[in-house]
Amino acid sequence: MDELIVDLRHQIEIMKLLDNEPELRPGTREDNHKLGLMLLGKFSALDSYAARVRRRYINEFTALATPPNDLDVLMYDLRVRFEREFGFTPVMERNSDSVIGLPQHKAIADPVPVGAVIQSPAAATDGEHVKVGVVDTALVPHPTFPANLVSGTQLTPSGAEPLPVLAMHSAFLVGLIRHEAPAAGIVVRAGLDADRDRSSVWQVAREIADLQDQHLDILNLSFGVTGDHEAPPMALRRAIDRLDPRVLVIAAAGNRKGDQDEPKQVWPAAMTDVVAVGATNAIFSMTGPWVDCSAAGVFVTSTFPAFPVTLSSQDVITFGNGLAKWSGTSFAAGTVTGAVAARMSRTPGMTAREAFAVLLADNGQDPVRQPTP
Repeated sequence: MDELIVDLRHQIEIMKLLDNEPELRPGTREDNHKLGLMLLGKFSALDSYAARVRRRYINEFTALATPPNDLDVLMYDLRVRFEREFGFTPVMERNSDSVIGLPQHKAIADPVPVGAVIQSPAAATDGEHVKVGVVDTALVPHPTFPANLVSGTQLTPSGAEPLPVLAMHSAFLVGLIRHEAPAAGIVVRAGLDADRDRSSVWQVAREIADLQDQHLDILNLSFGVTGDHEAPPMALRRAIDRLDPRVLVIAAAGNRKGDQDEPKQVWPAAMTDVVAVGATNAIFSMTGPWVDCSAAGVFVTSTFPAFPVTLSSQDVITFGNGLAKWSGTSFAAGTVTGAVAARMSRTPGMTAREAFAVLLADNGQDPVRQPTP
C-alpha cells in the first residue's frame, strides 16, 4: 500500500520537497482536520524515483536487515532532506492495510444457525441515556434494531447475491451490545471493508475521528492491527487521543492463529488507555499483561440478518430466523461494551470508566471477568 500519512503541520514543507522531484507526484491527497493528518497516495514514477534514490543512500540501505521498499525509500529521503532544510524530523508514517476484523481462521469456526432465542437478563431501561459508538463493517439492518436507537452507516442487501460473512460482523456485535443494554443509543461507522479480510489504518482512524462530535460515552473497536507494528500506528493513536477524555474505548484483544508468527500485542487493544477484552476460556484468545478483562466469546448467540452469506468454507447459507452462534474476541468486547453501558445507566452520573471498574471488581456476578491467564 503506497500511501503516506503526514502531520498537517508539516504539509507545506513536505509538498515543497515533493515539488523538487518533478517526476514524483501524489495522485491523491486527503486532508483530515479532525485527525490533523493528510494522506498522500498513488505517487507517479515512484519506482524510478526509488531506484535513483537508493543509489544516493546505498551504504545506509545496505546496512538494513530488510531491504526497503519504494515507499520506505521515499520516507527516508523526505526525512533526511526535511531535517537538513528545516532542522527537525517530520511526523509521518506509511499507511497500512493490516487492520483485521474477520475472526475466521483455523482456530475460529464459521457462524452456525441457532434454533431458540436467548432471553436477555437486562431491564428494558438498561443503557438508557448512554451513547455507544461502533467502528466496524457497515450495519446490515435487523428487525430487532429500533431506528430511534441504532443508526449510522448501513448496508441494505438486495438478497440476489450472497454477502461475505464479515458483512454481518457489526450486526452481530450490535446485537450483543443490545443484549446487555437494550436502551443504549448506538451509532455505527463503517471502518472495515466487508469485501476484504482487512482494512487500512487510515480508513478506521478516519471513522473514529468522525465520531468526535457524537457525544459518546463508550467506543467499541472490535478489530485489531497486526503485523510489524511495535507501537500503535500514528493515525490510530491520533484518532483515539482526540476523542473526549471521558470516552471509554473498548477493543478486542484479538484471535490467535496458533502459529509461530503470533504478534506480541494487537492495537488498539494493547494501548494503555484502552480496555482490551479477551474471550473467557478460549484457546484462540490473545493473552498478555495488556489484556484487561474477558467475557464470553465462544459460540455466543446474537443477531444475524436473514440474508444469504458466503462462509469461509465457501458454502452459502441463510440464517432464516435472524440468529447465529459465532466466536471471537470481537464479540466478547461487544458484551463488555453493553455491560458497561447498562451499569452506567443504573447509577446517574457514573462514568464509563467507573462502571467498568465496578464490573471488573464484581468478578463472577456479571458478564465481565478477569482476563484468562
